[in-house]
Amino acid sequence: MATADNAKYVRYWWEPNNKDAYLISQSRDESIKANKKWVPYNKGGSFRKWYGNNDYVVFFLDFGKSIASSSESRFQNSMQYYLESATWGKISSGPISFRYKPFGHVFDVAGTSIFGSHDNLIFILGLCNSKVIQVILNSTAPTLNYEVGQIANLPIIHSSDELISKLTNENIKISKIDWDSYETSWDFKKHPLVGVGKLPKLFADYQSITKTNFATLKANEEELNEYFINLYGLQDELKKDVEDKYVSISIADVERDTKSLISYLVGVLMGRYSLSEEGLVFAGGTFDPSRYGTYDVDRDGIIPIYSDISIDGGLVHRITGLIKDIYGKDNYRDNLNFIAEALGKKANETSEETLNRYLNESFYQDHVKTYQKRPIYWMFSSGKSSGFKCLIYMHRYNQDTLAKINASYFQPATTILRNQITEVERQIIGTGDIEKRLLEKKRITIVEQLNEAREYGQVLDYMANKYLPIDLDDGVKVNYAKFQGIEVTTNNGKVKKDLLIPIK
Repeated sequence: MATADNAKYVRYWWEPNNKDAYLISQSRDESIKANKKWVPYNKGGSFRKWYGNNDYVVFFLDFGKSIASSSESRFQNSMQYYLESATWGKISSGPISFRYKPFGHVFDVAGTSIFGSHDNLIFILGLCNSKVIQVILNSTAPTLNYEVGQIANLPIIHSSDELISKLTNENIKISKIDWDSYETSWDFKKHPLVGVGKLPKLFADYQSITKTNFATLKANEEELNEYFINLYGLQDELKKDVEDKYVSISIADVERDTKSLISYLVGVLMGRYSLSEEGLVFAGGTFDPSRYGTYDVDRDGIIPIYSDISIDGGLVHRITGLIKDIYGKDNYRDNLNFIAEALGKKANETSEETLNRYLNESFYQDHVKTYQKRPIYWMFSSGKSSGFKCLIYMHRYNQDTLAKINASYFQPATTILRNQITEVERQIIGTGDIEKRLLEKKRITIVEQLNEAREYGQVLDYMANKYLPIDLDDGVKVNYAKFQGIEVTTNNGKVKKDLLIPIK
């Protein structure tokens, strides 16, 4: 299928209201009967074998009626829509990789697919991910552009050996476990570092599991290579060995997984996830506070971020409180030290200060990258001086959100800045020259923050009075732009500001 207008019809799966999406299926008929707005859309993707690259959904209400009715779209092979398949990326900069797709997907030209009985798909998947097929394709597709015809013309020597099914199914399972350990999977349950006890031990256990899975997958791929090399009589041409870089699952990494843990904790505070339930709990619809147990889930999906760590109620305090709730107060210091070291703790910092620095300087950039420039948490920021910052959860946004930010978070934040200036000016009186210079430098910084915040506040107040709605179906890009480049006429002239940090 070609929609002819991907900007209109295609989204990352985390953008729309999740209640309108159908992400799990047991049969083609079940998918058709569900008649959801958004269904999984297979668009190929980067090198990954066995399972994964499940990123997109396509607007497919009434079996894609609006796409099918367009004179510019290509709505073909529709009898194969929603069927299970083996799929590959049409264009690759390296080796080709094939993946299993369960029932429920629609596919486009970049997510070309093979259809058949389940047993045949499993056999073909095992064969096509072997070195035998790659060496053949190196001759027949030297441009690394793997068209349907080139795959259809591959010489298949069929074998009914149960070993192929066993190894291939195990590879799919291991790859799915890896894919689902990240929150960008729609089957994500909870972060792998969430548990009882101390994070160093939890990480060591998780690292051991991922190393075992990596070694098992690699050994299975080499056994499949050996089997098909012998089946095709290529013992003198090929070796079974698989390089580590072509084993497409991850081994635990302390920095990456600690940052993803922080992202998960933000999701718990925002209500996307719950400590009482596994999986995605809220991504649109009616918010139900009863699903979150006793911890402090945010009432509005709005959390301020303060530069000054001494201010209560900000994101760093909320996360440290959550760490105590999850892992126990007795383990708090060891766990926070582990997090800080993973984030690059500086010699002159406390662990809380390291976490605060990460949340202020790097978290949002990491979040935007993780979510492919379509973030689900949005950072309201007055600018480089960090006079005001807060984080919201897009799926909990409503037309009153800006007014709540203005009244409940922005106004108190500017009051705090004014009080800080008054206190620093009081301290300056009667101090020595060295301390006075340090305090004066601090005063100038806070004044810059307050001036920046005041200008930002004029735009925030203007937009708050508009009670601006968003439509999740429009996607992040369209909705995000509503809060960018806003120009307001004031008594001192025109002010133009981005309410949200620009996505580059």
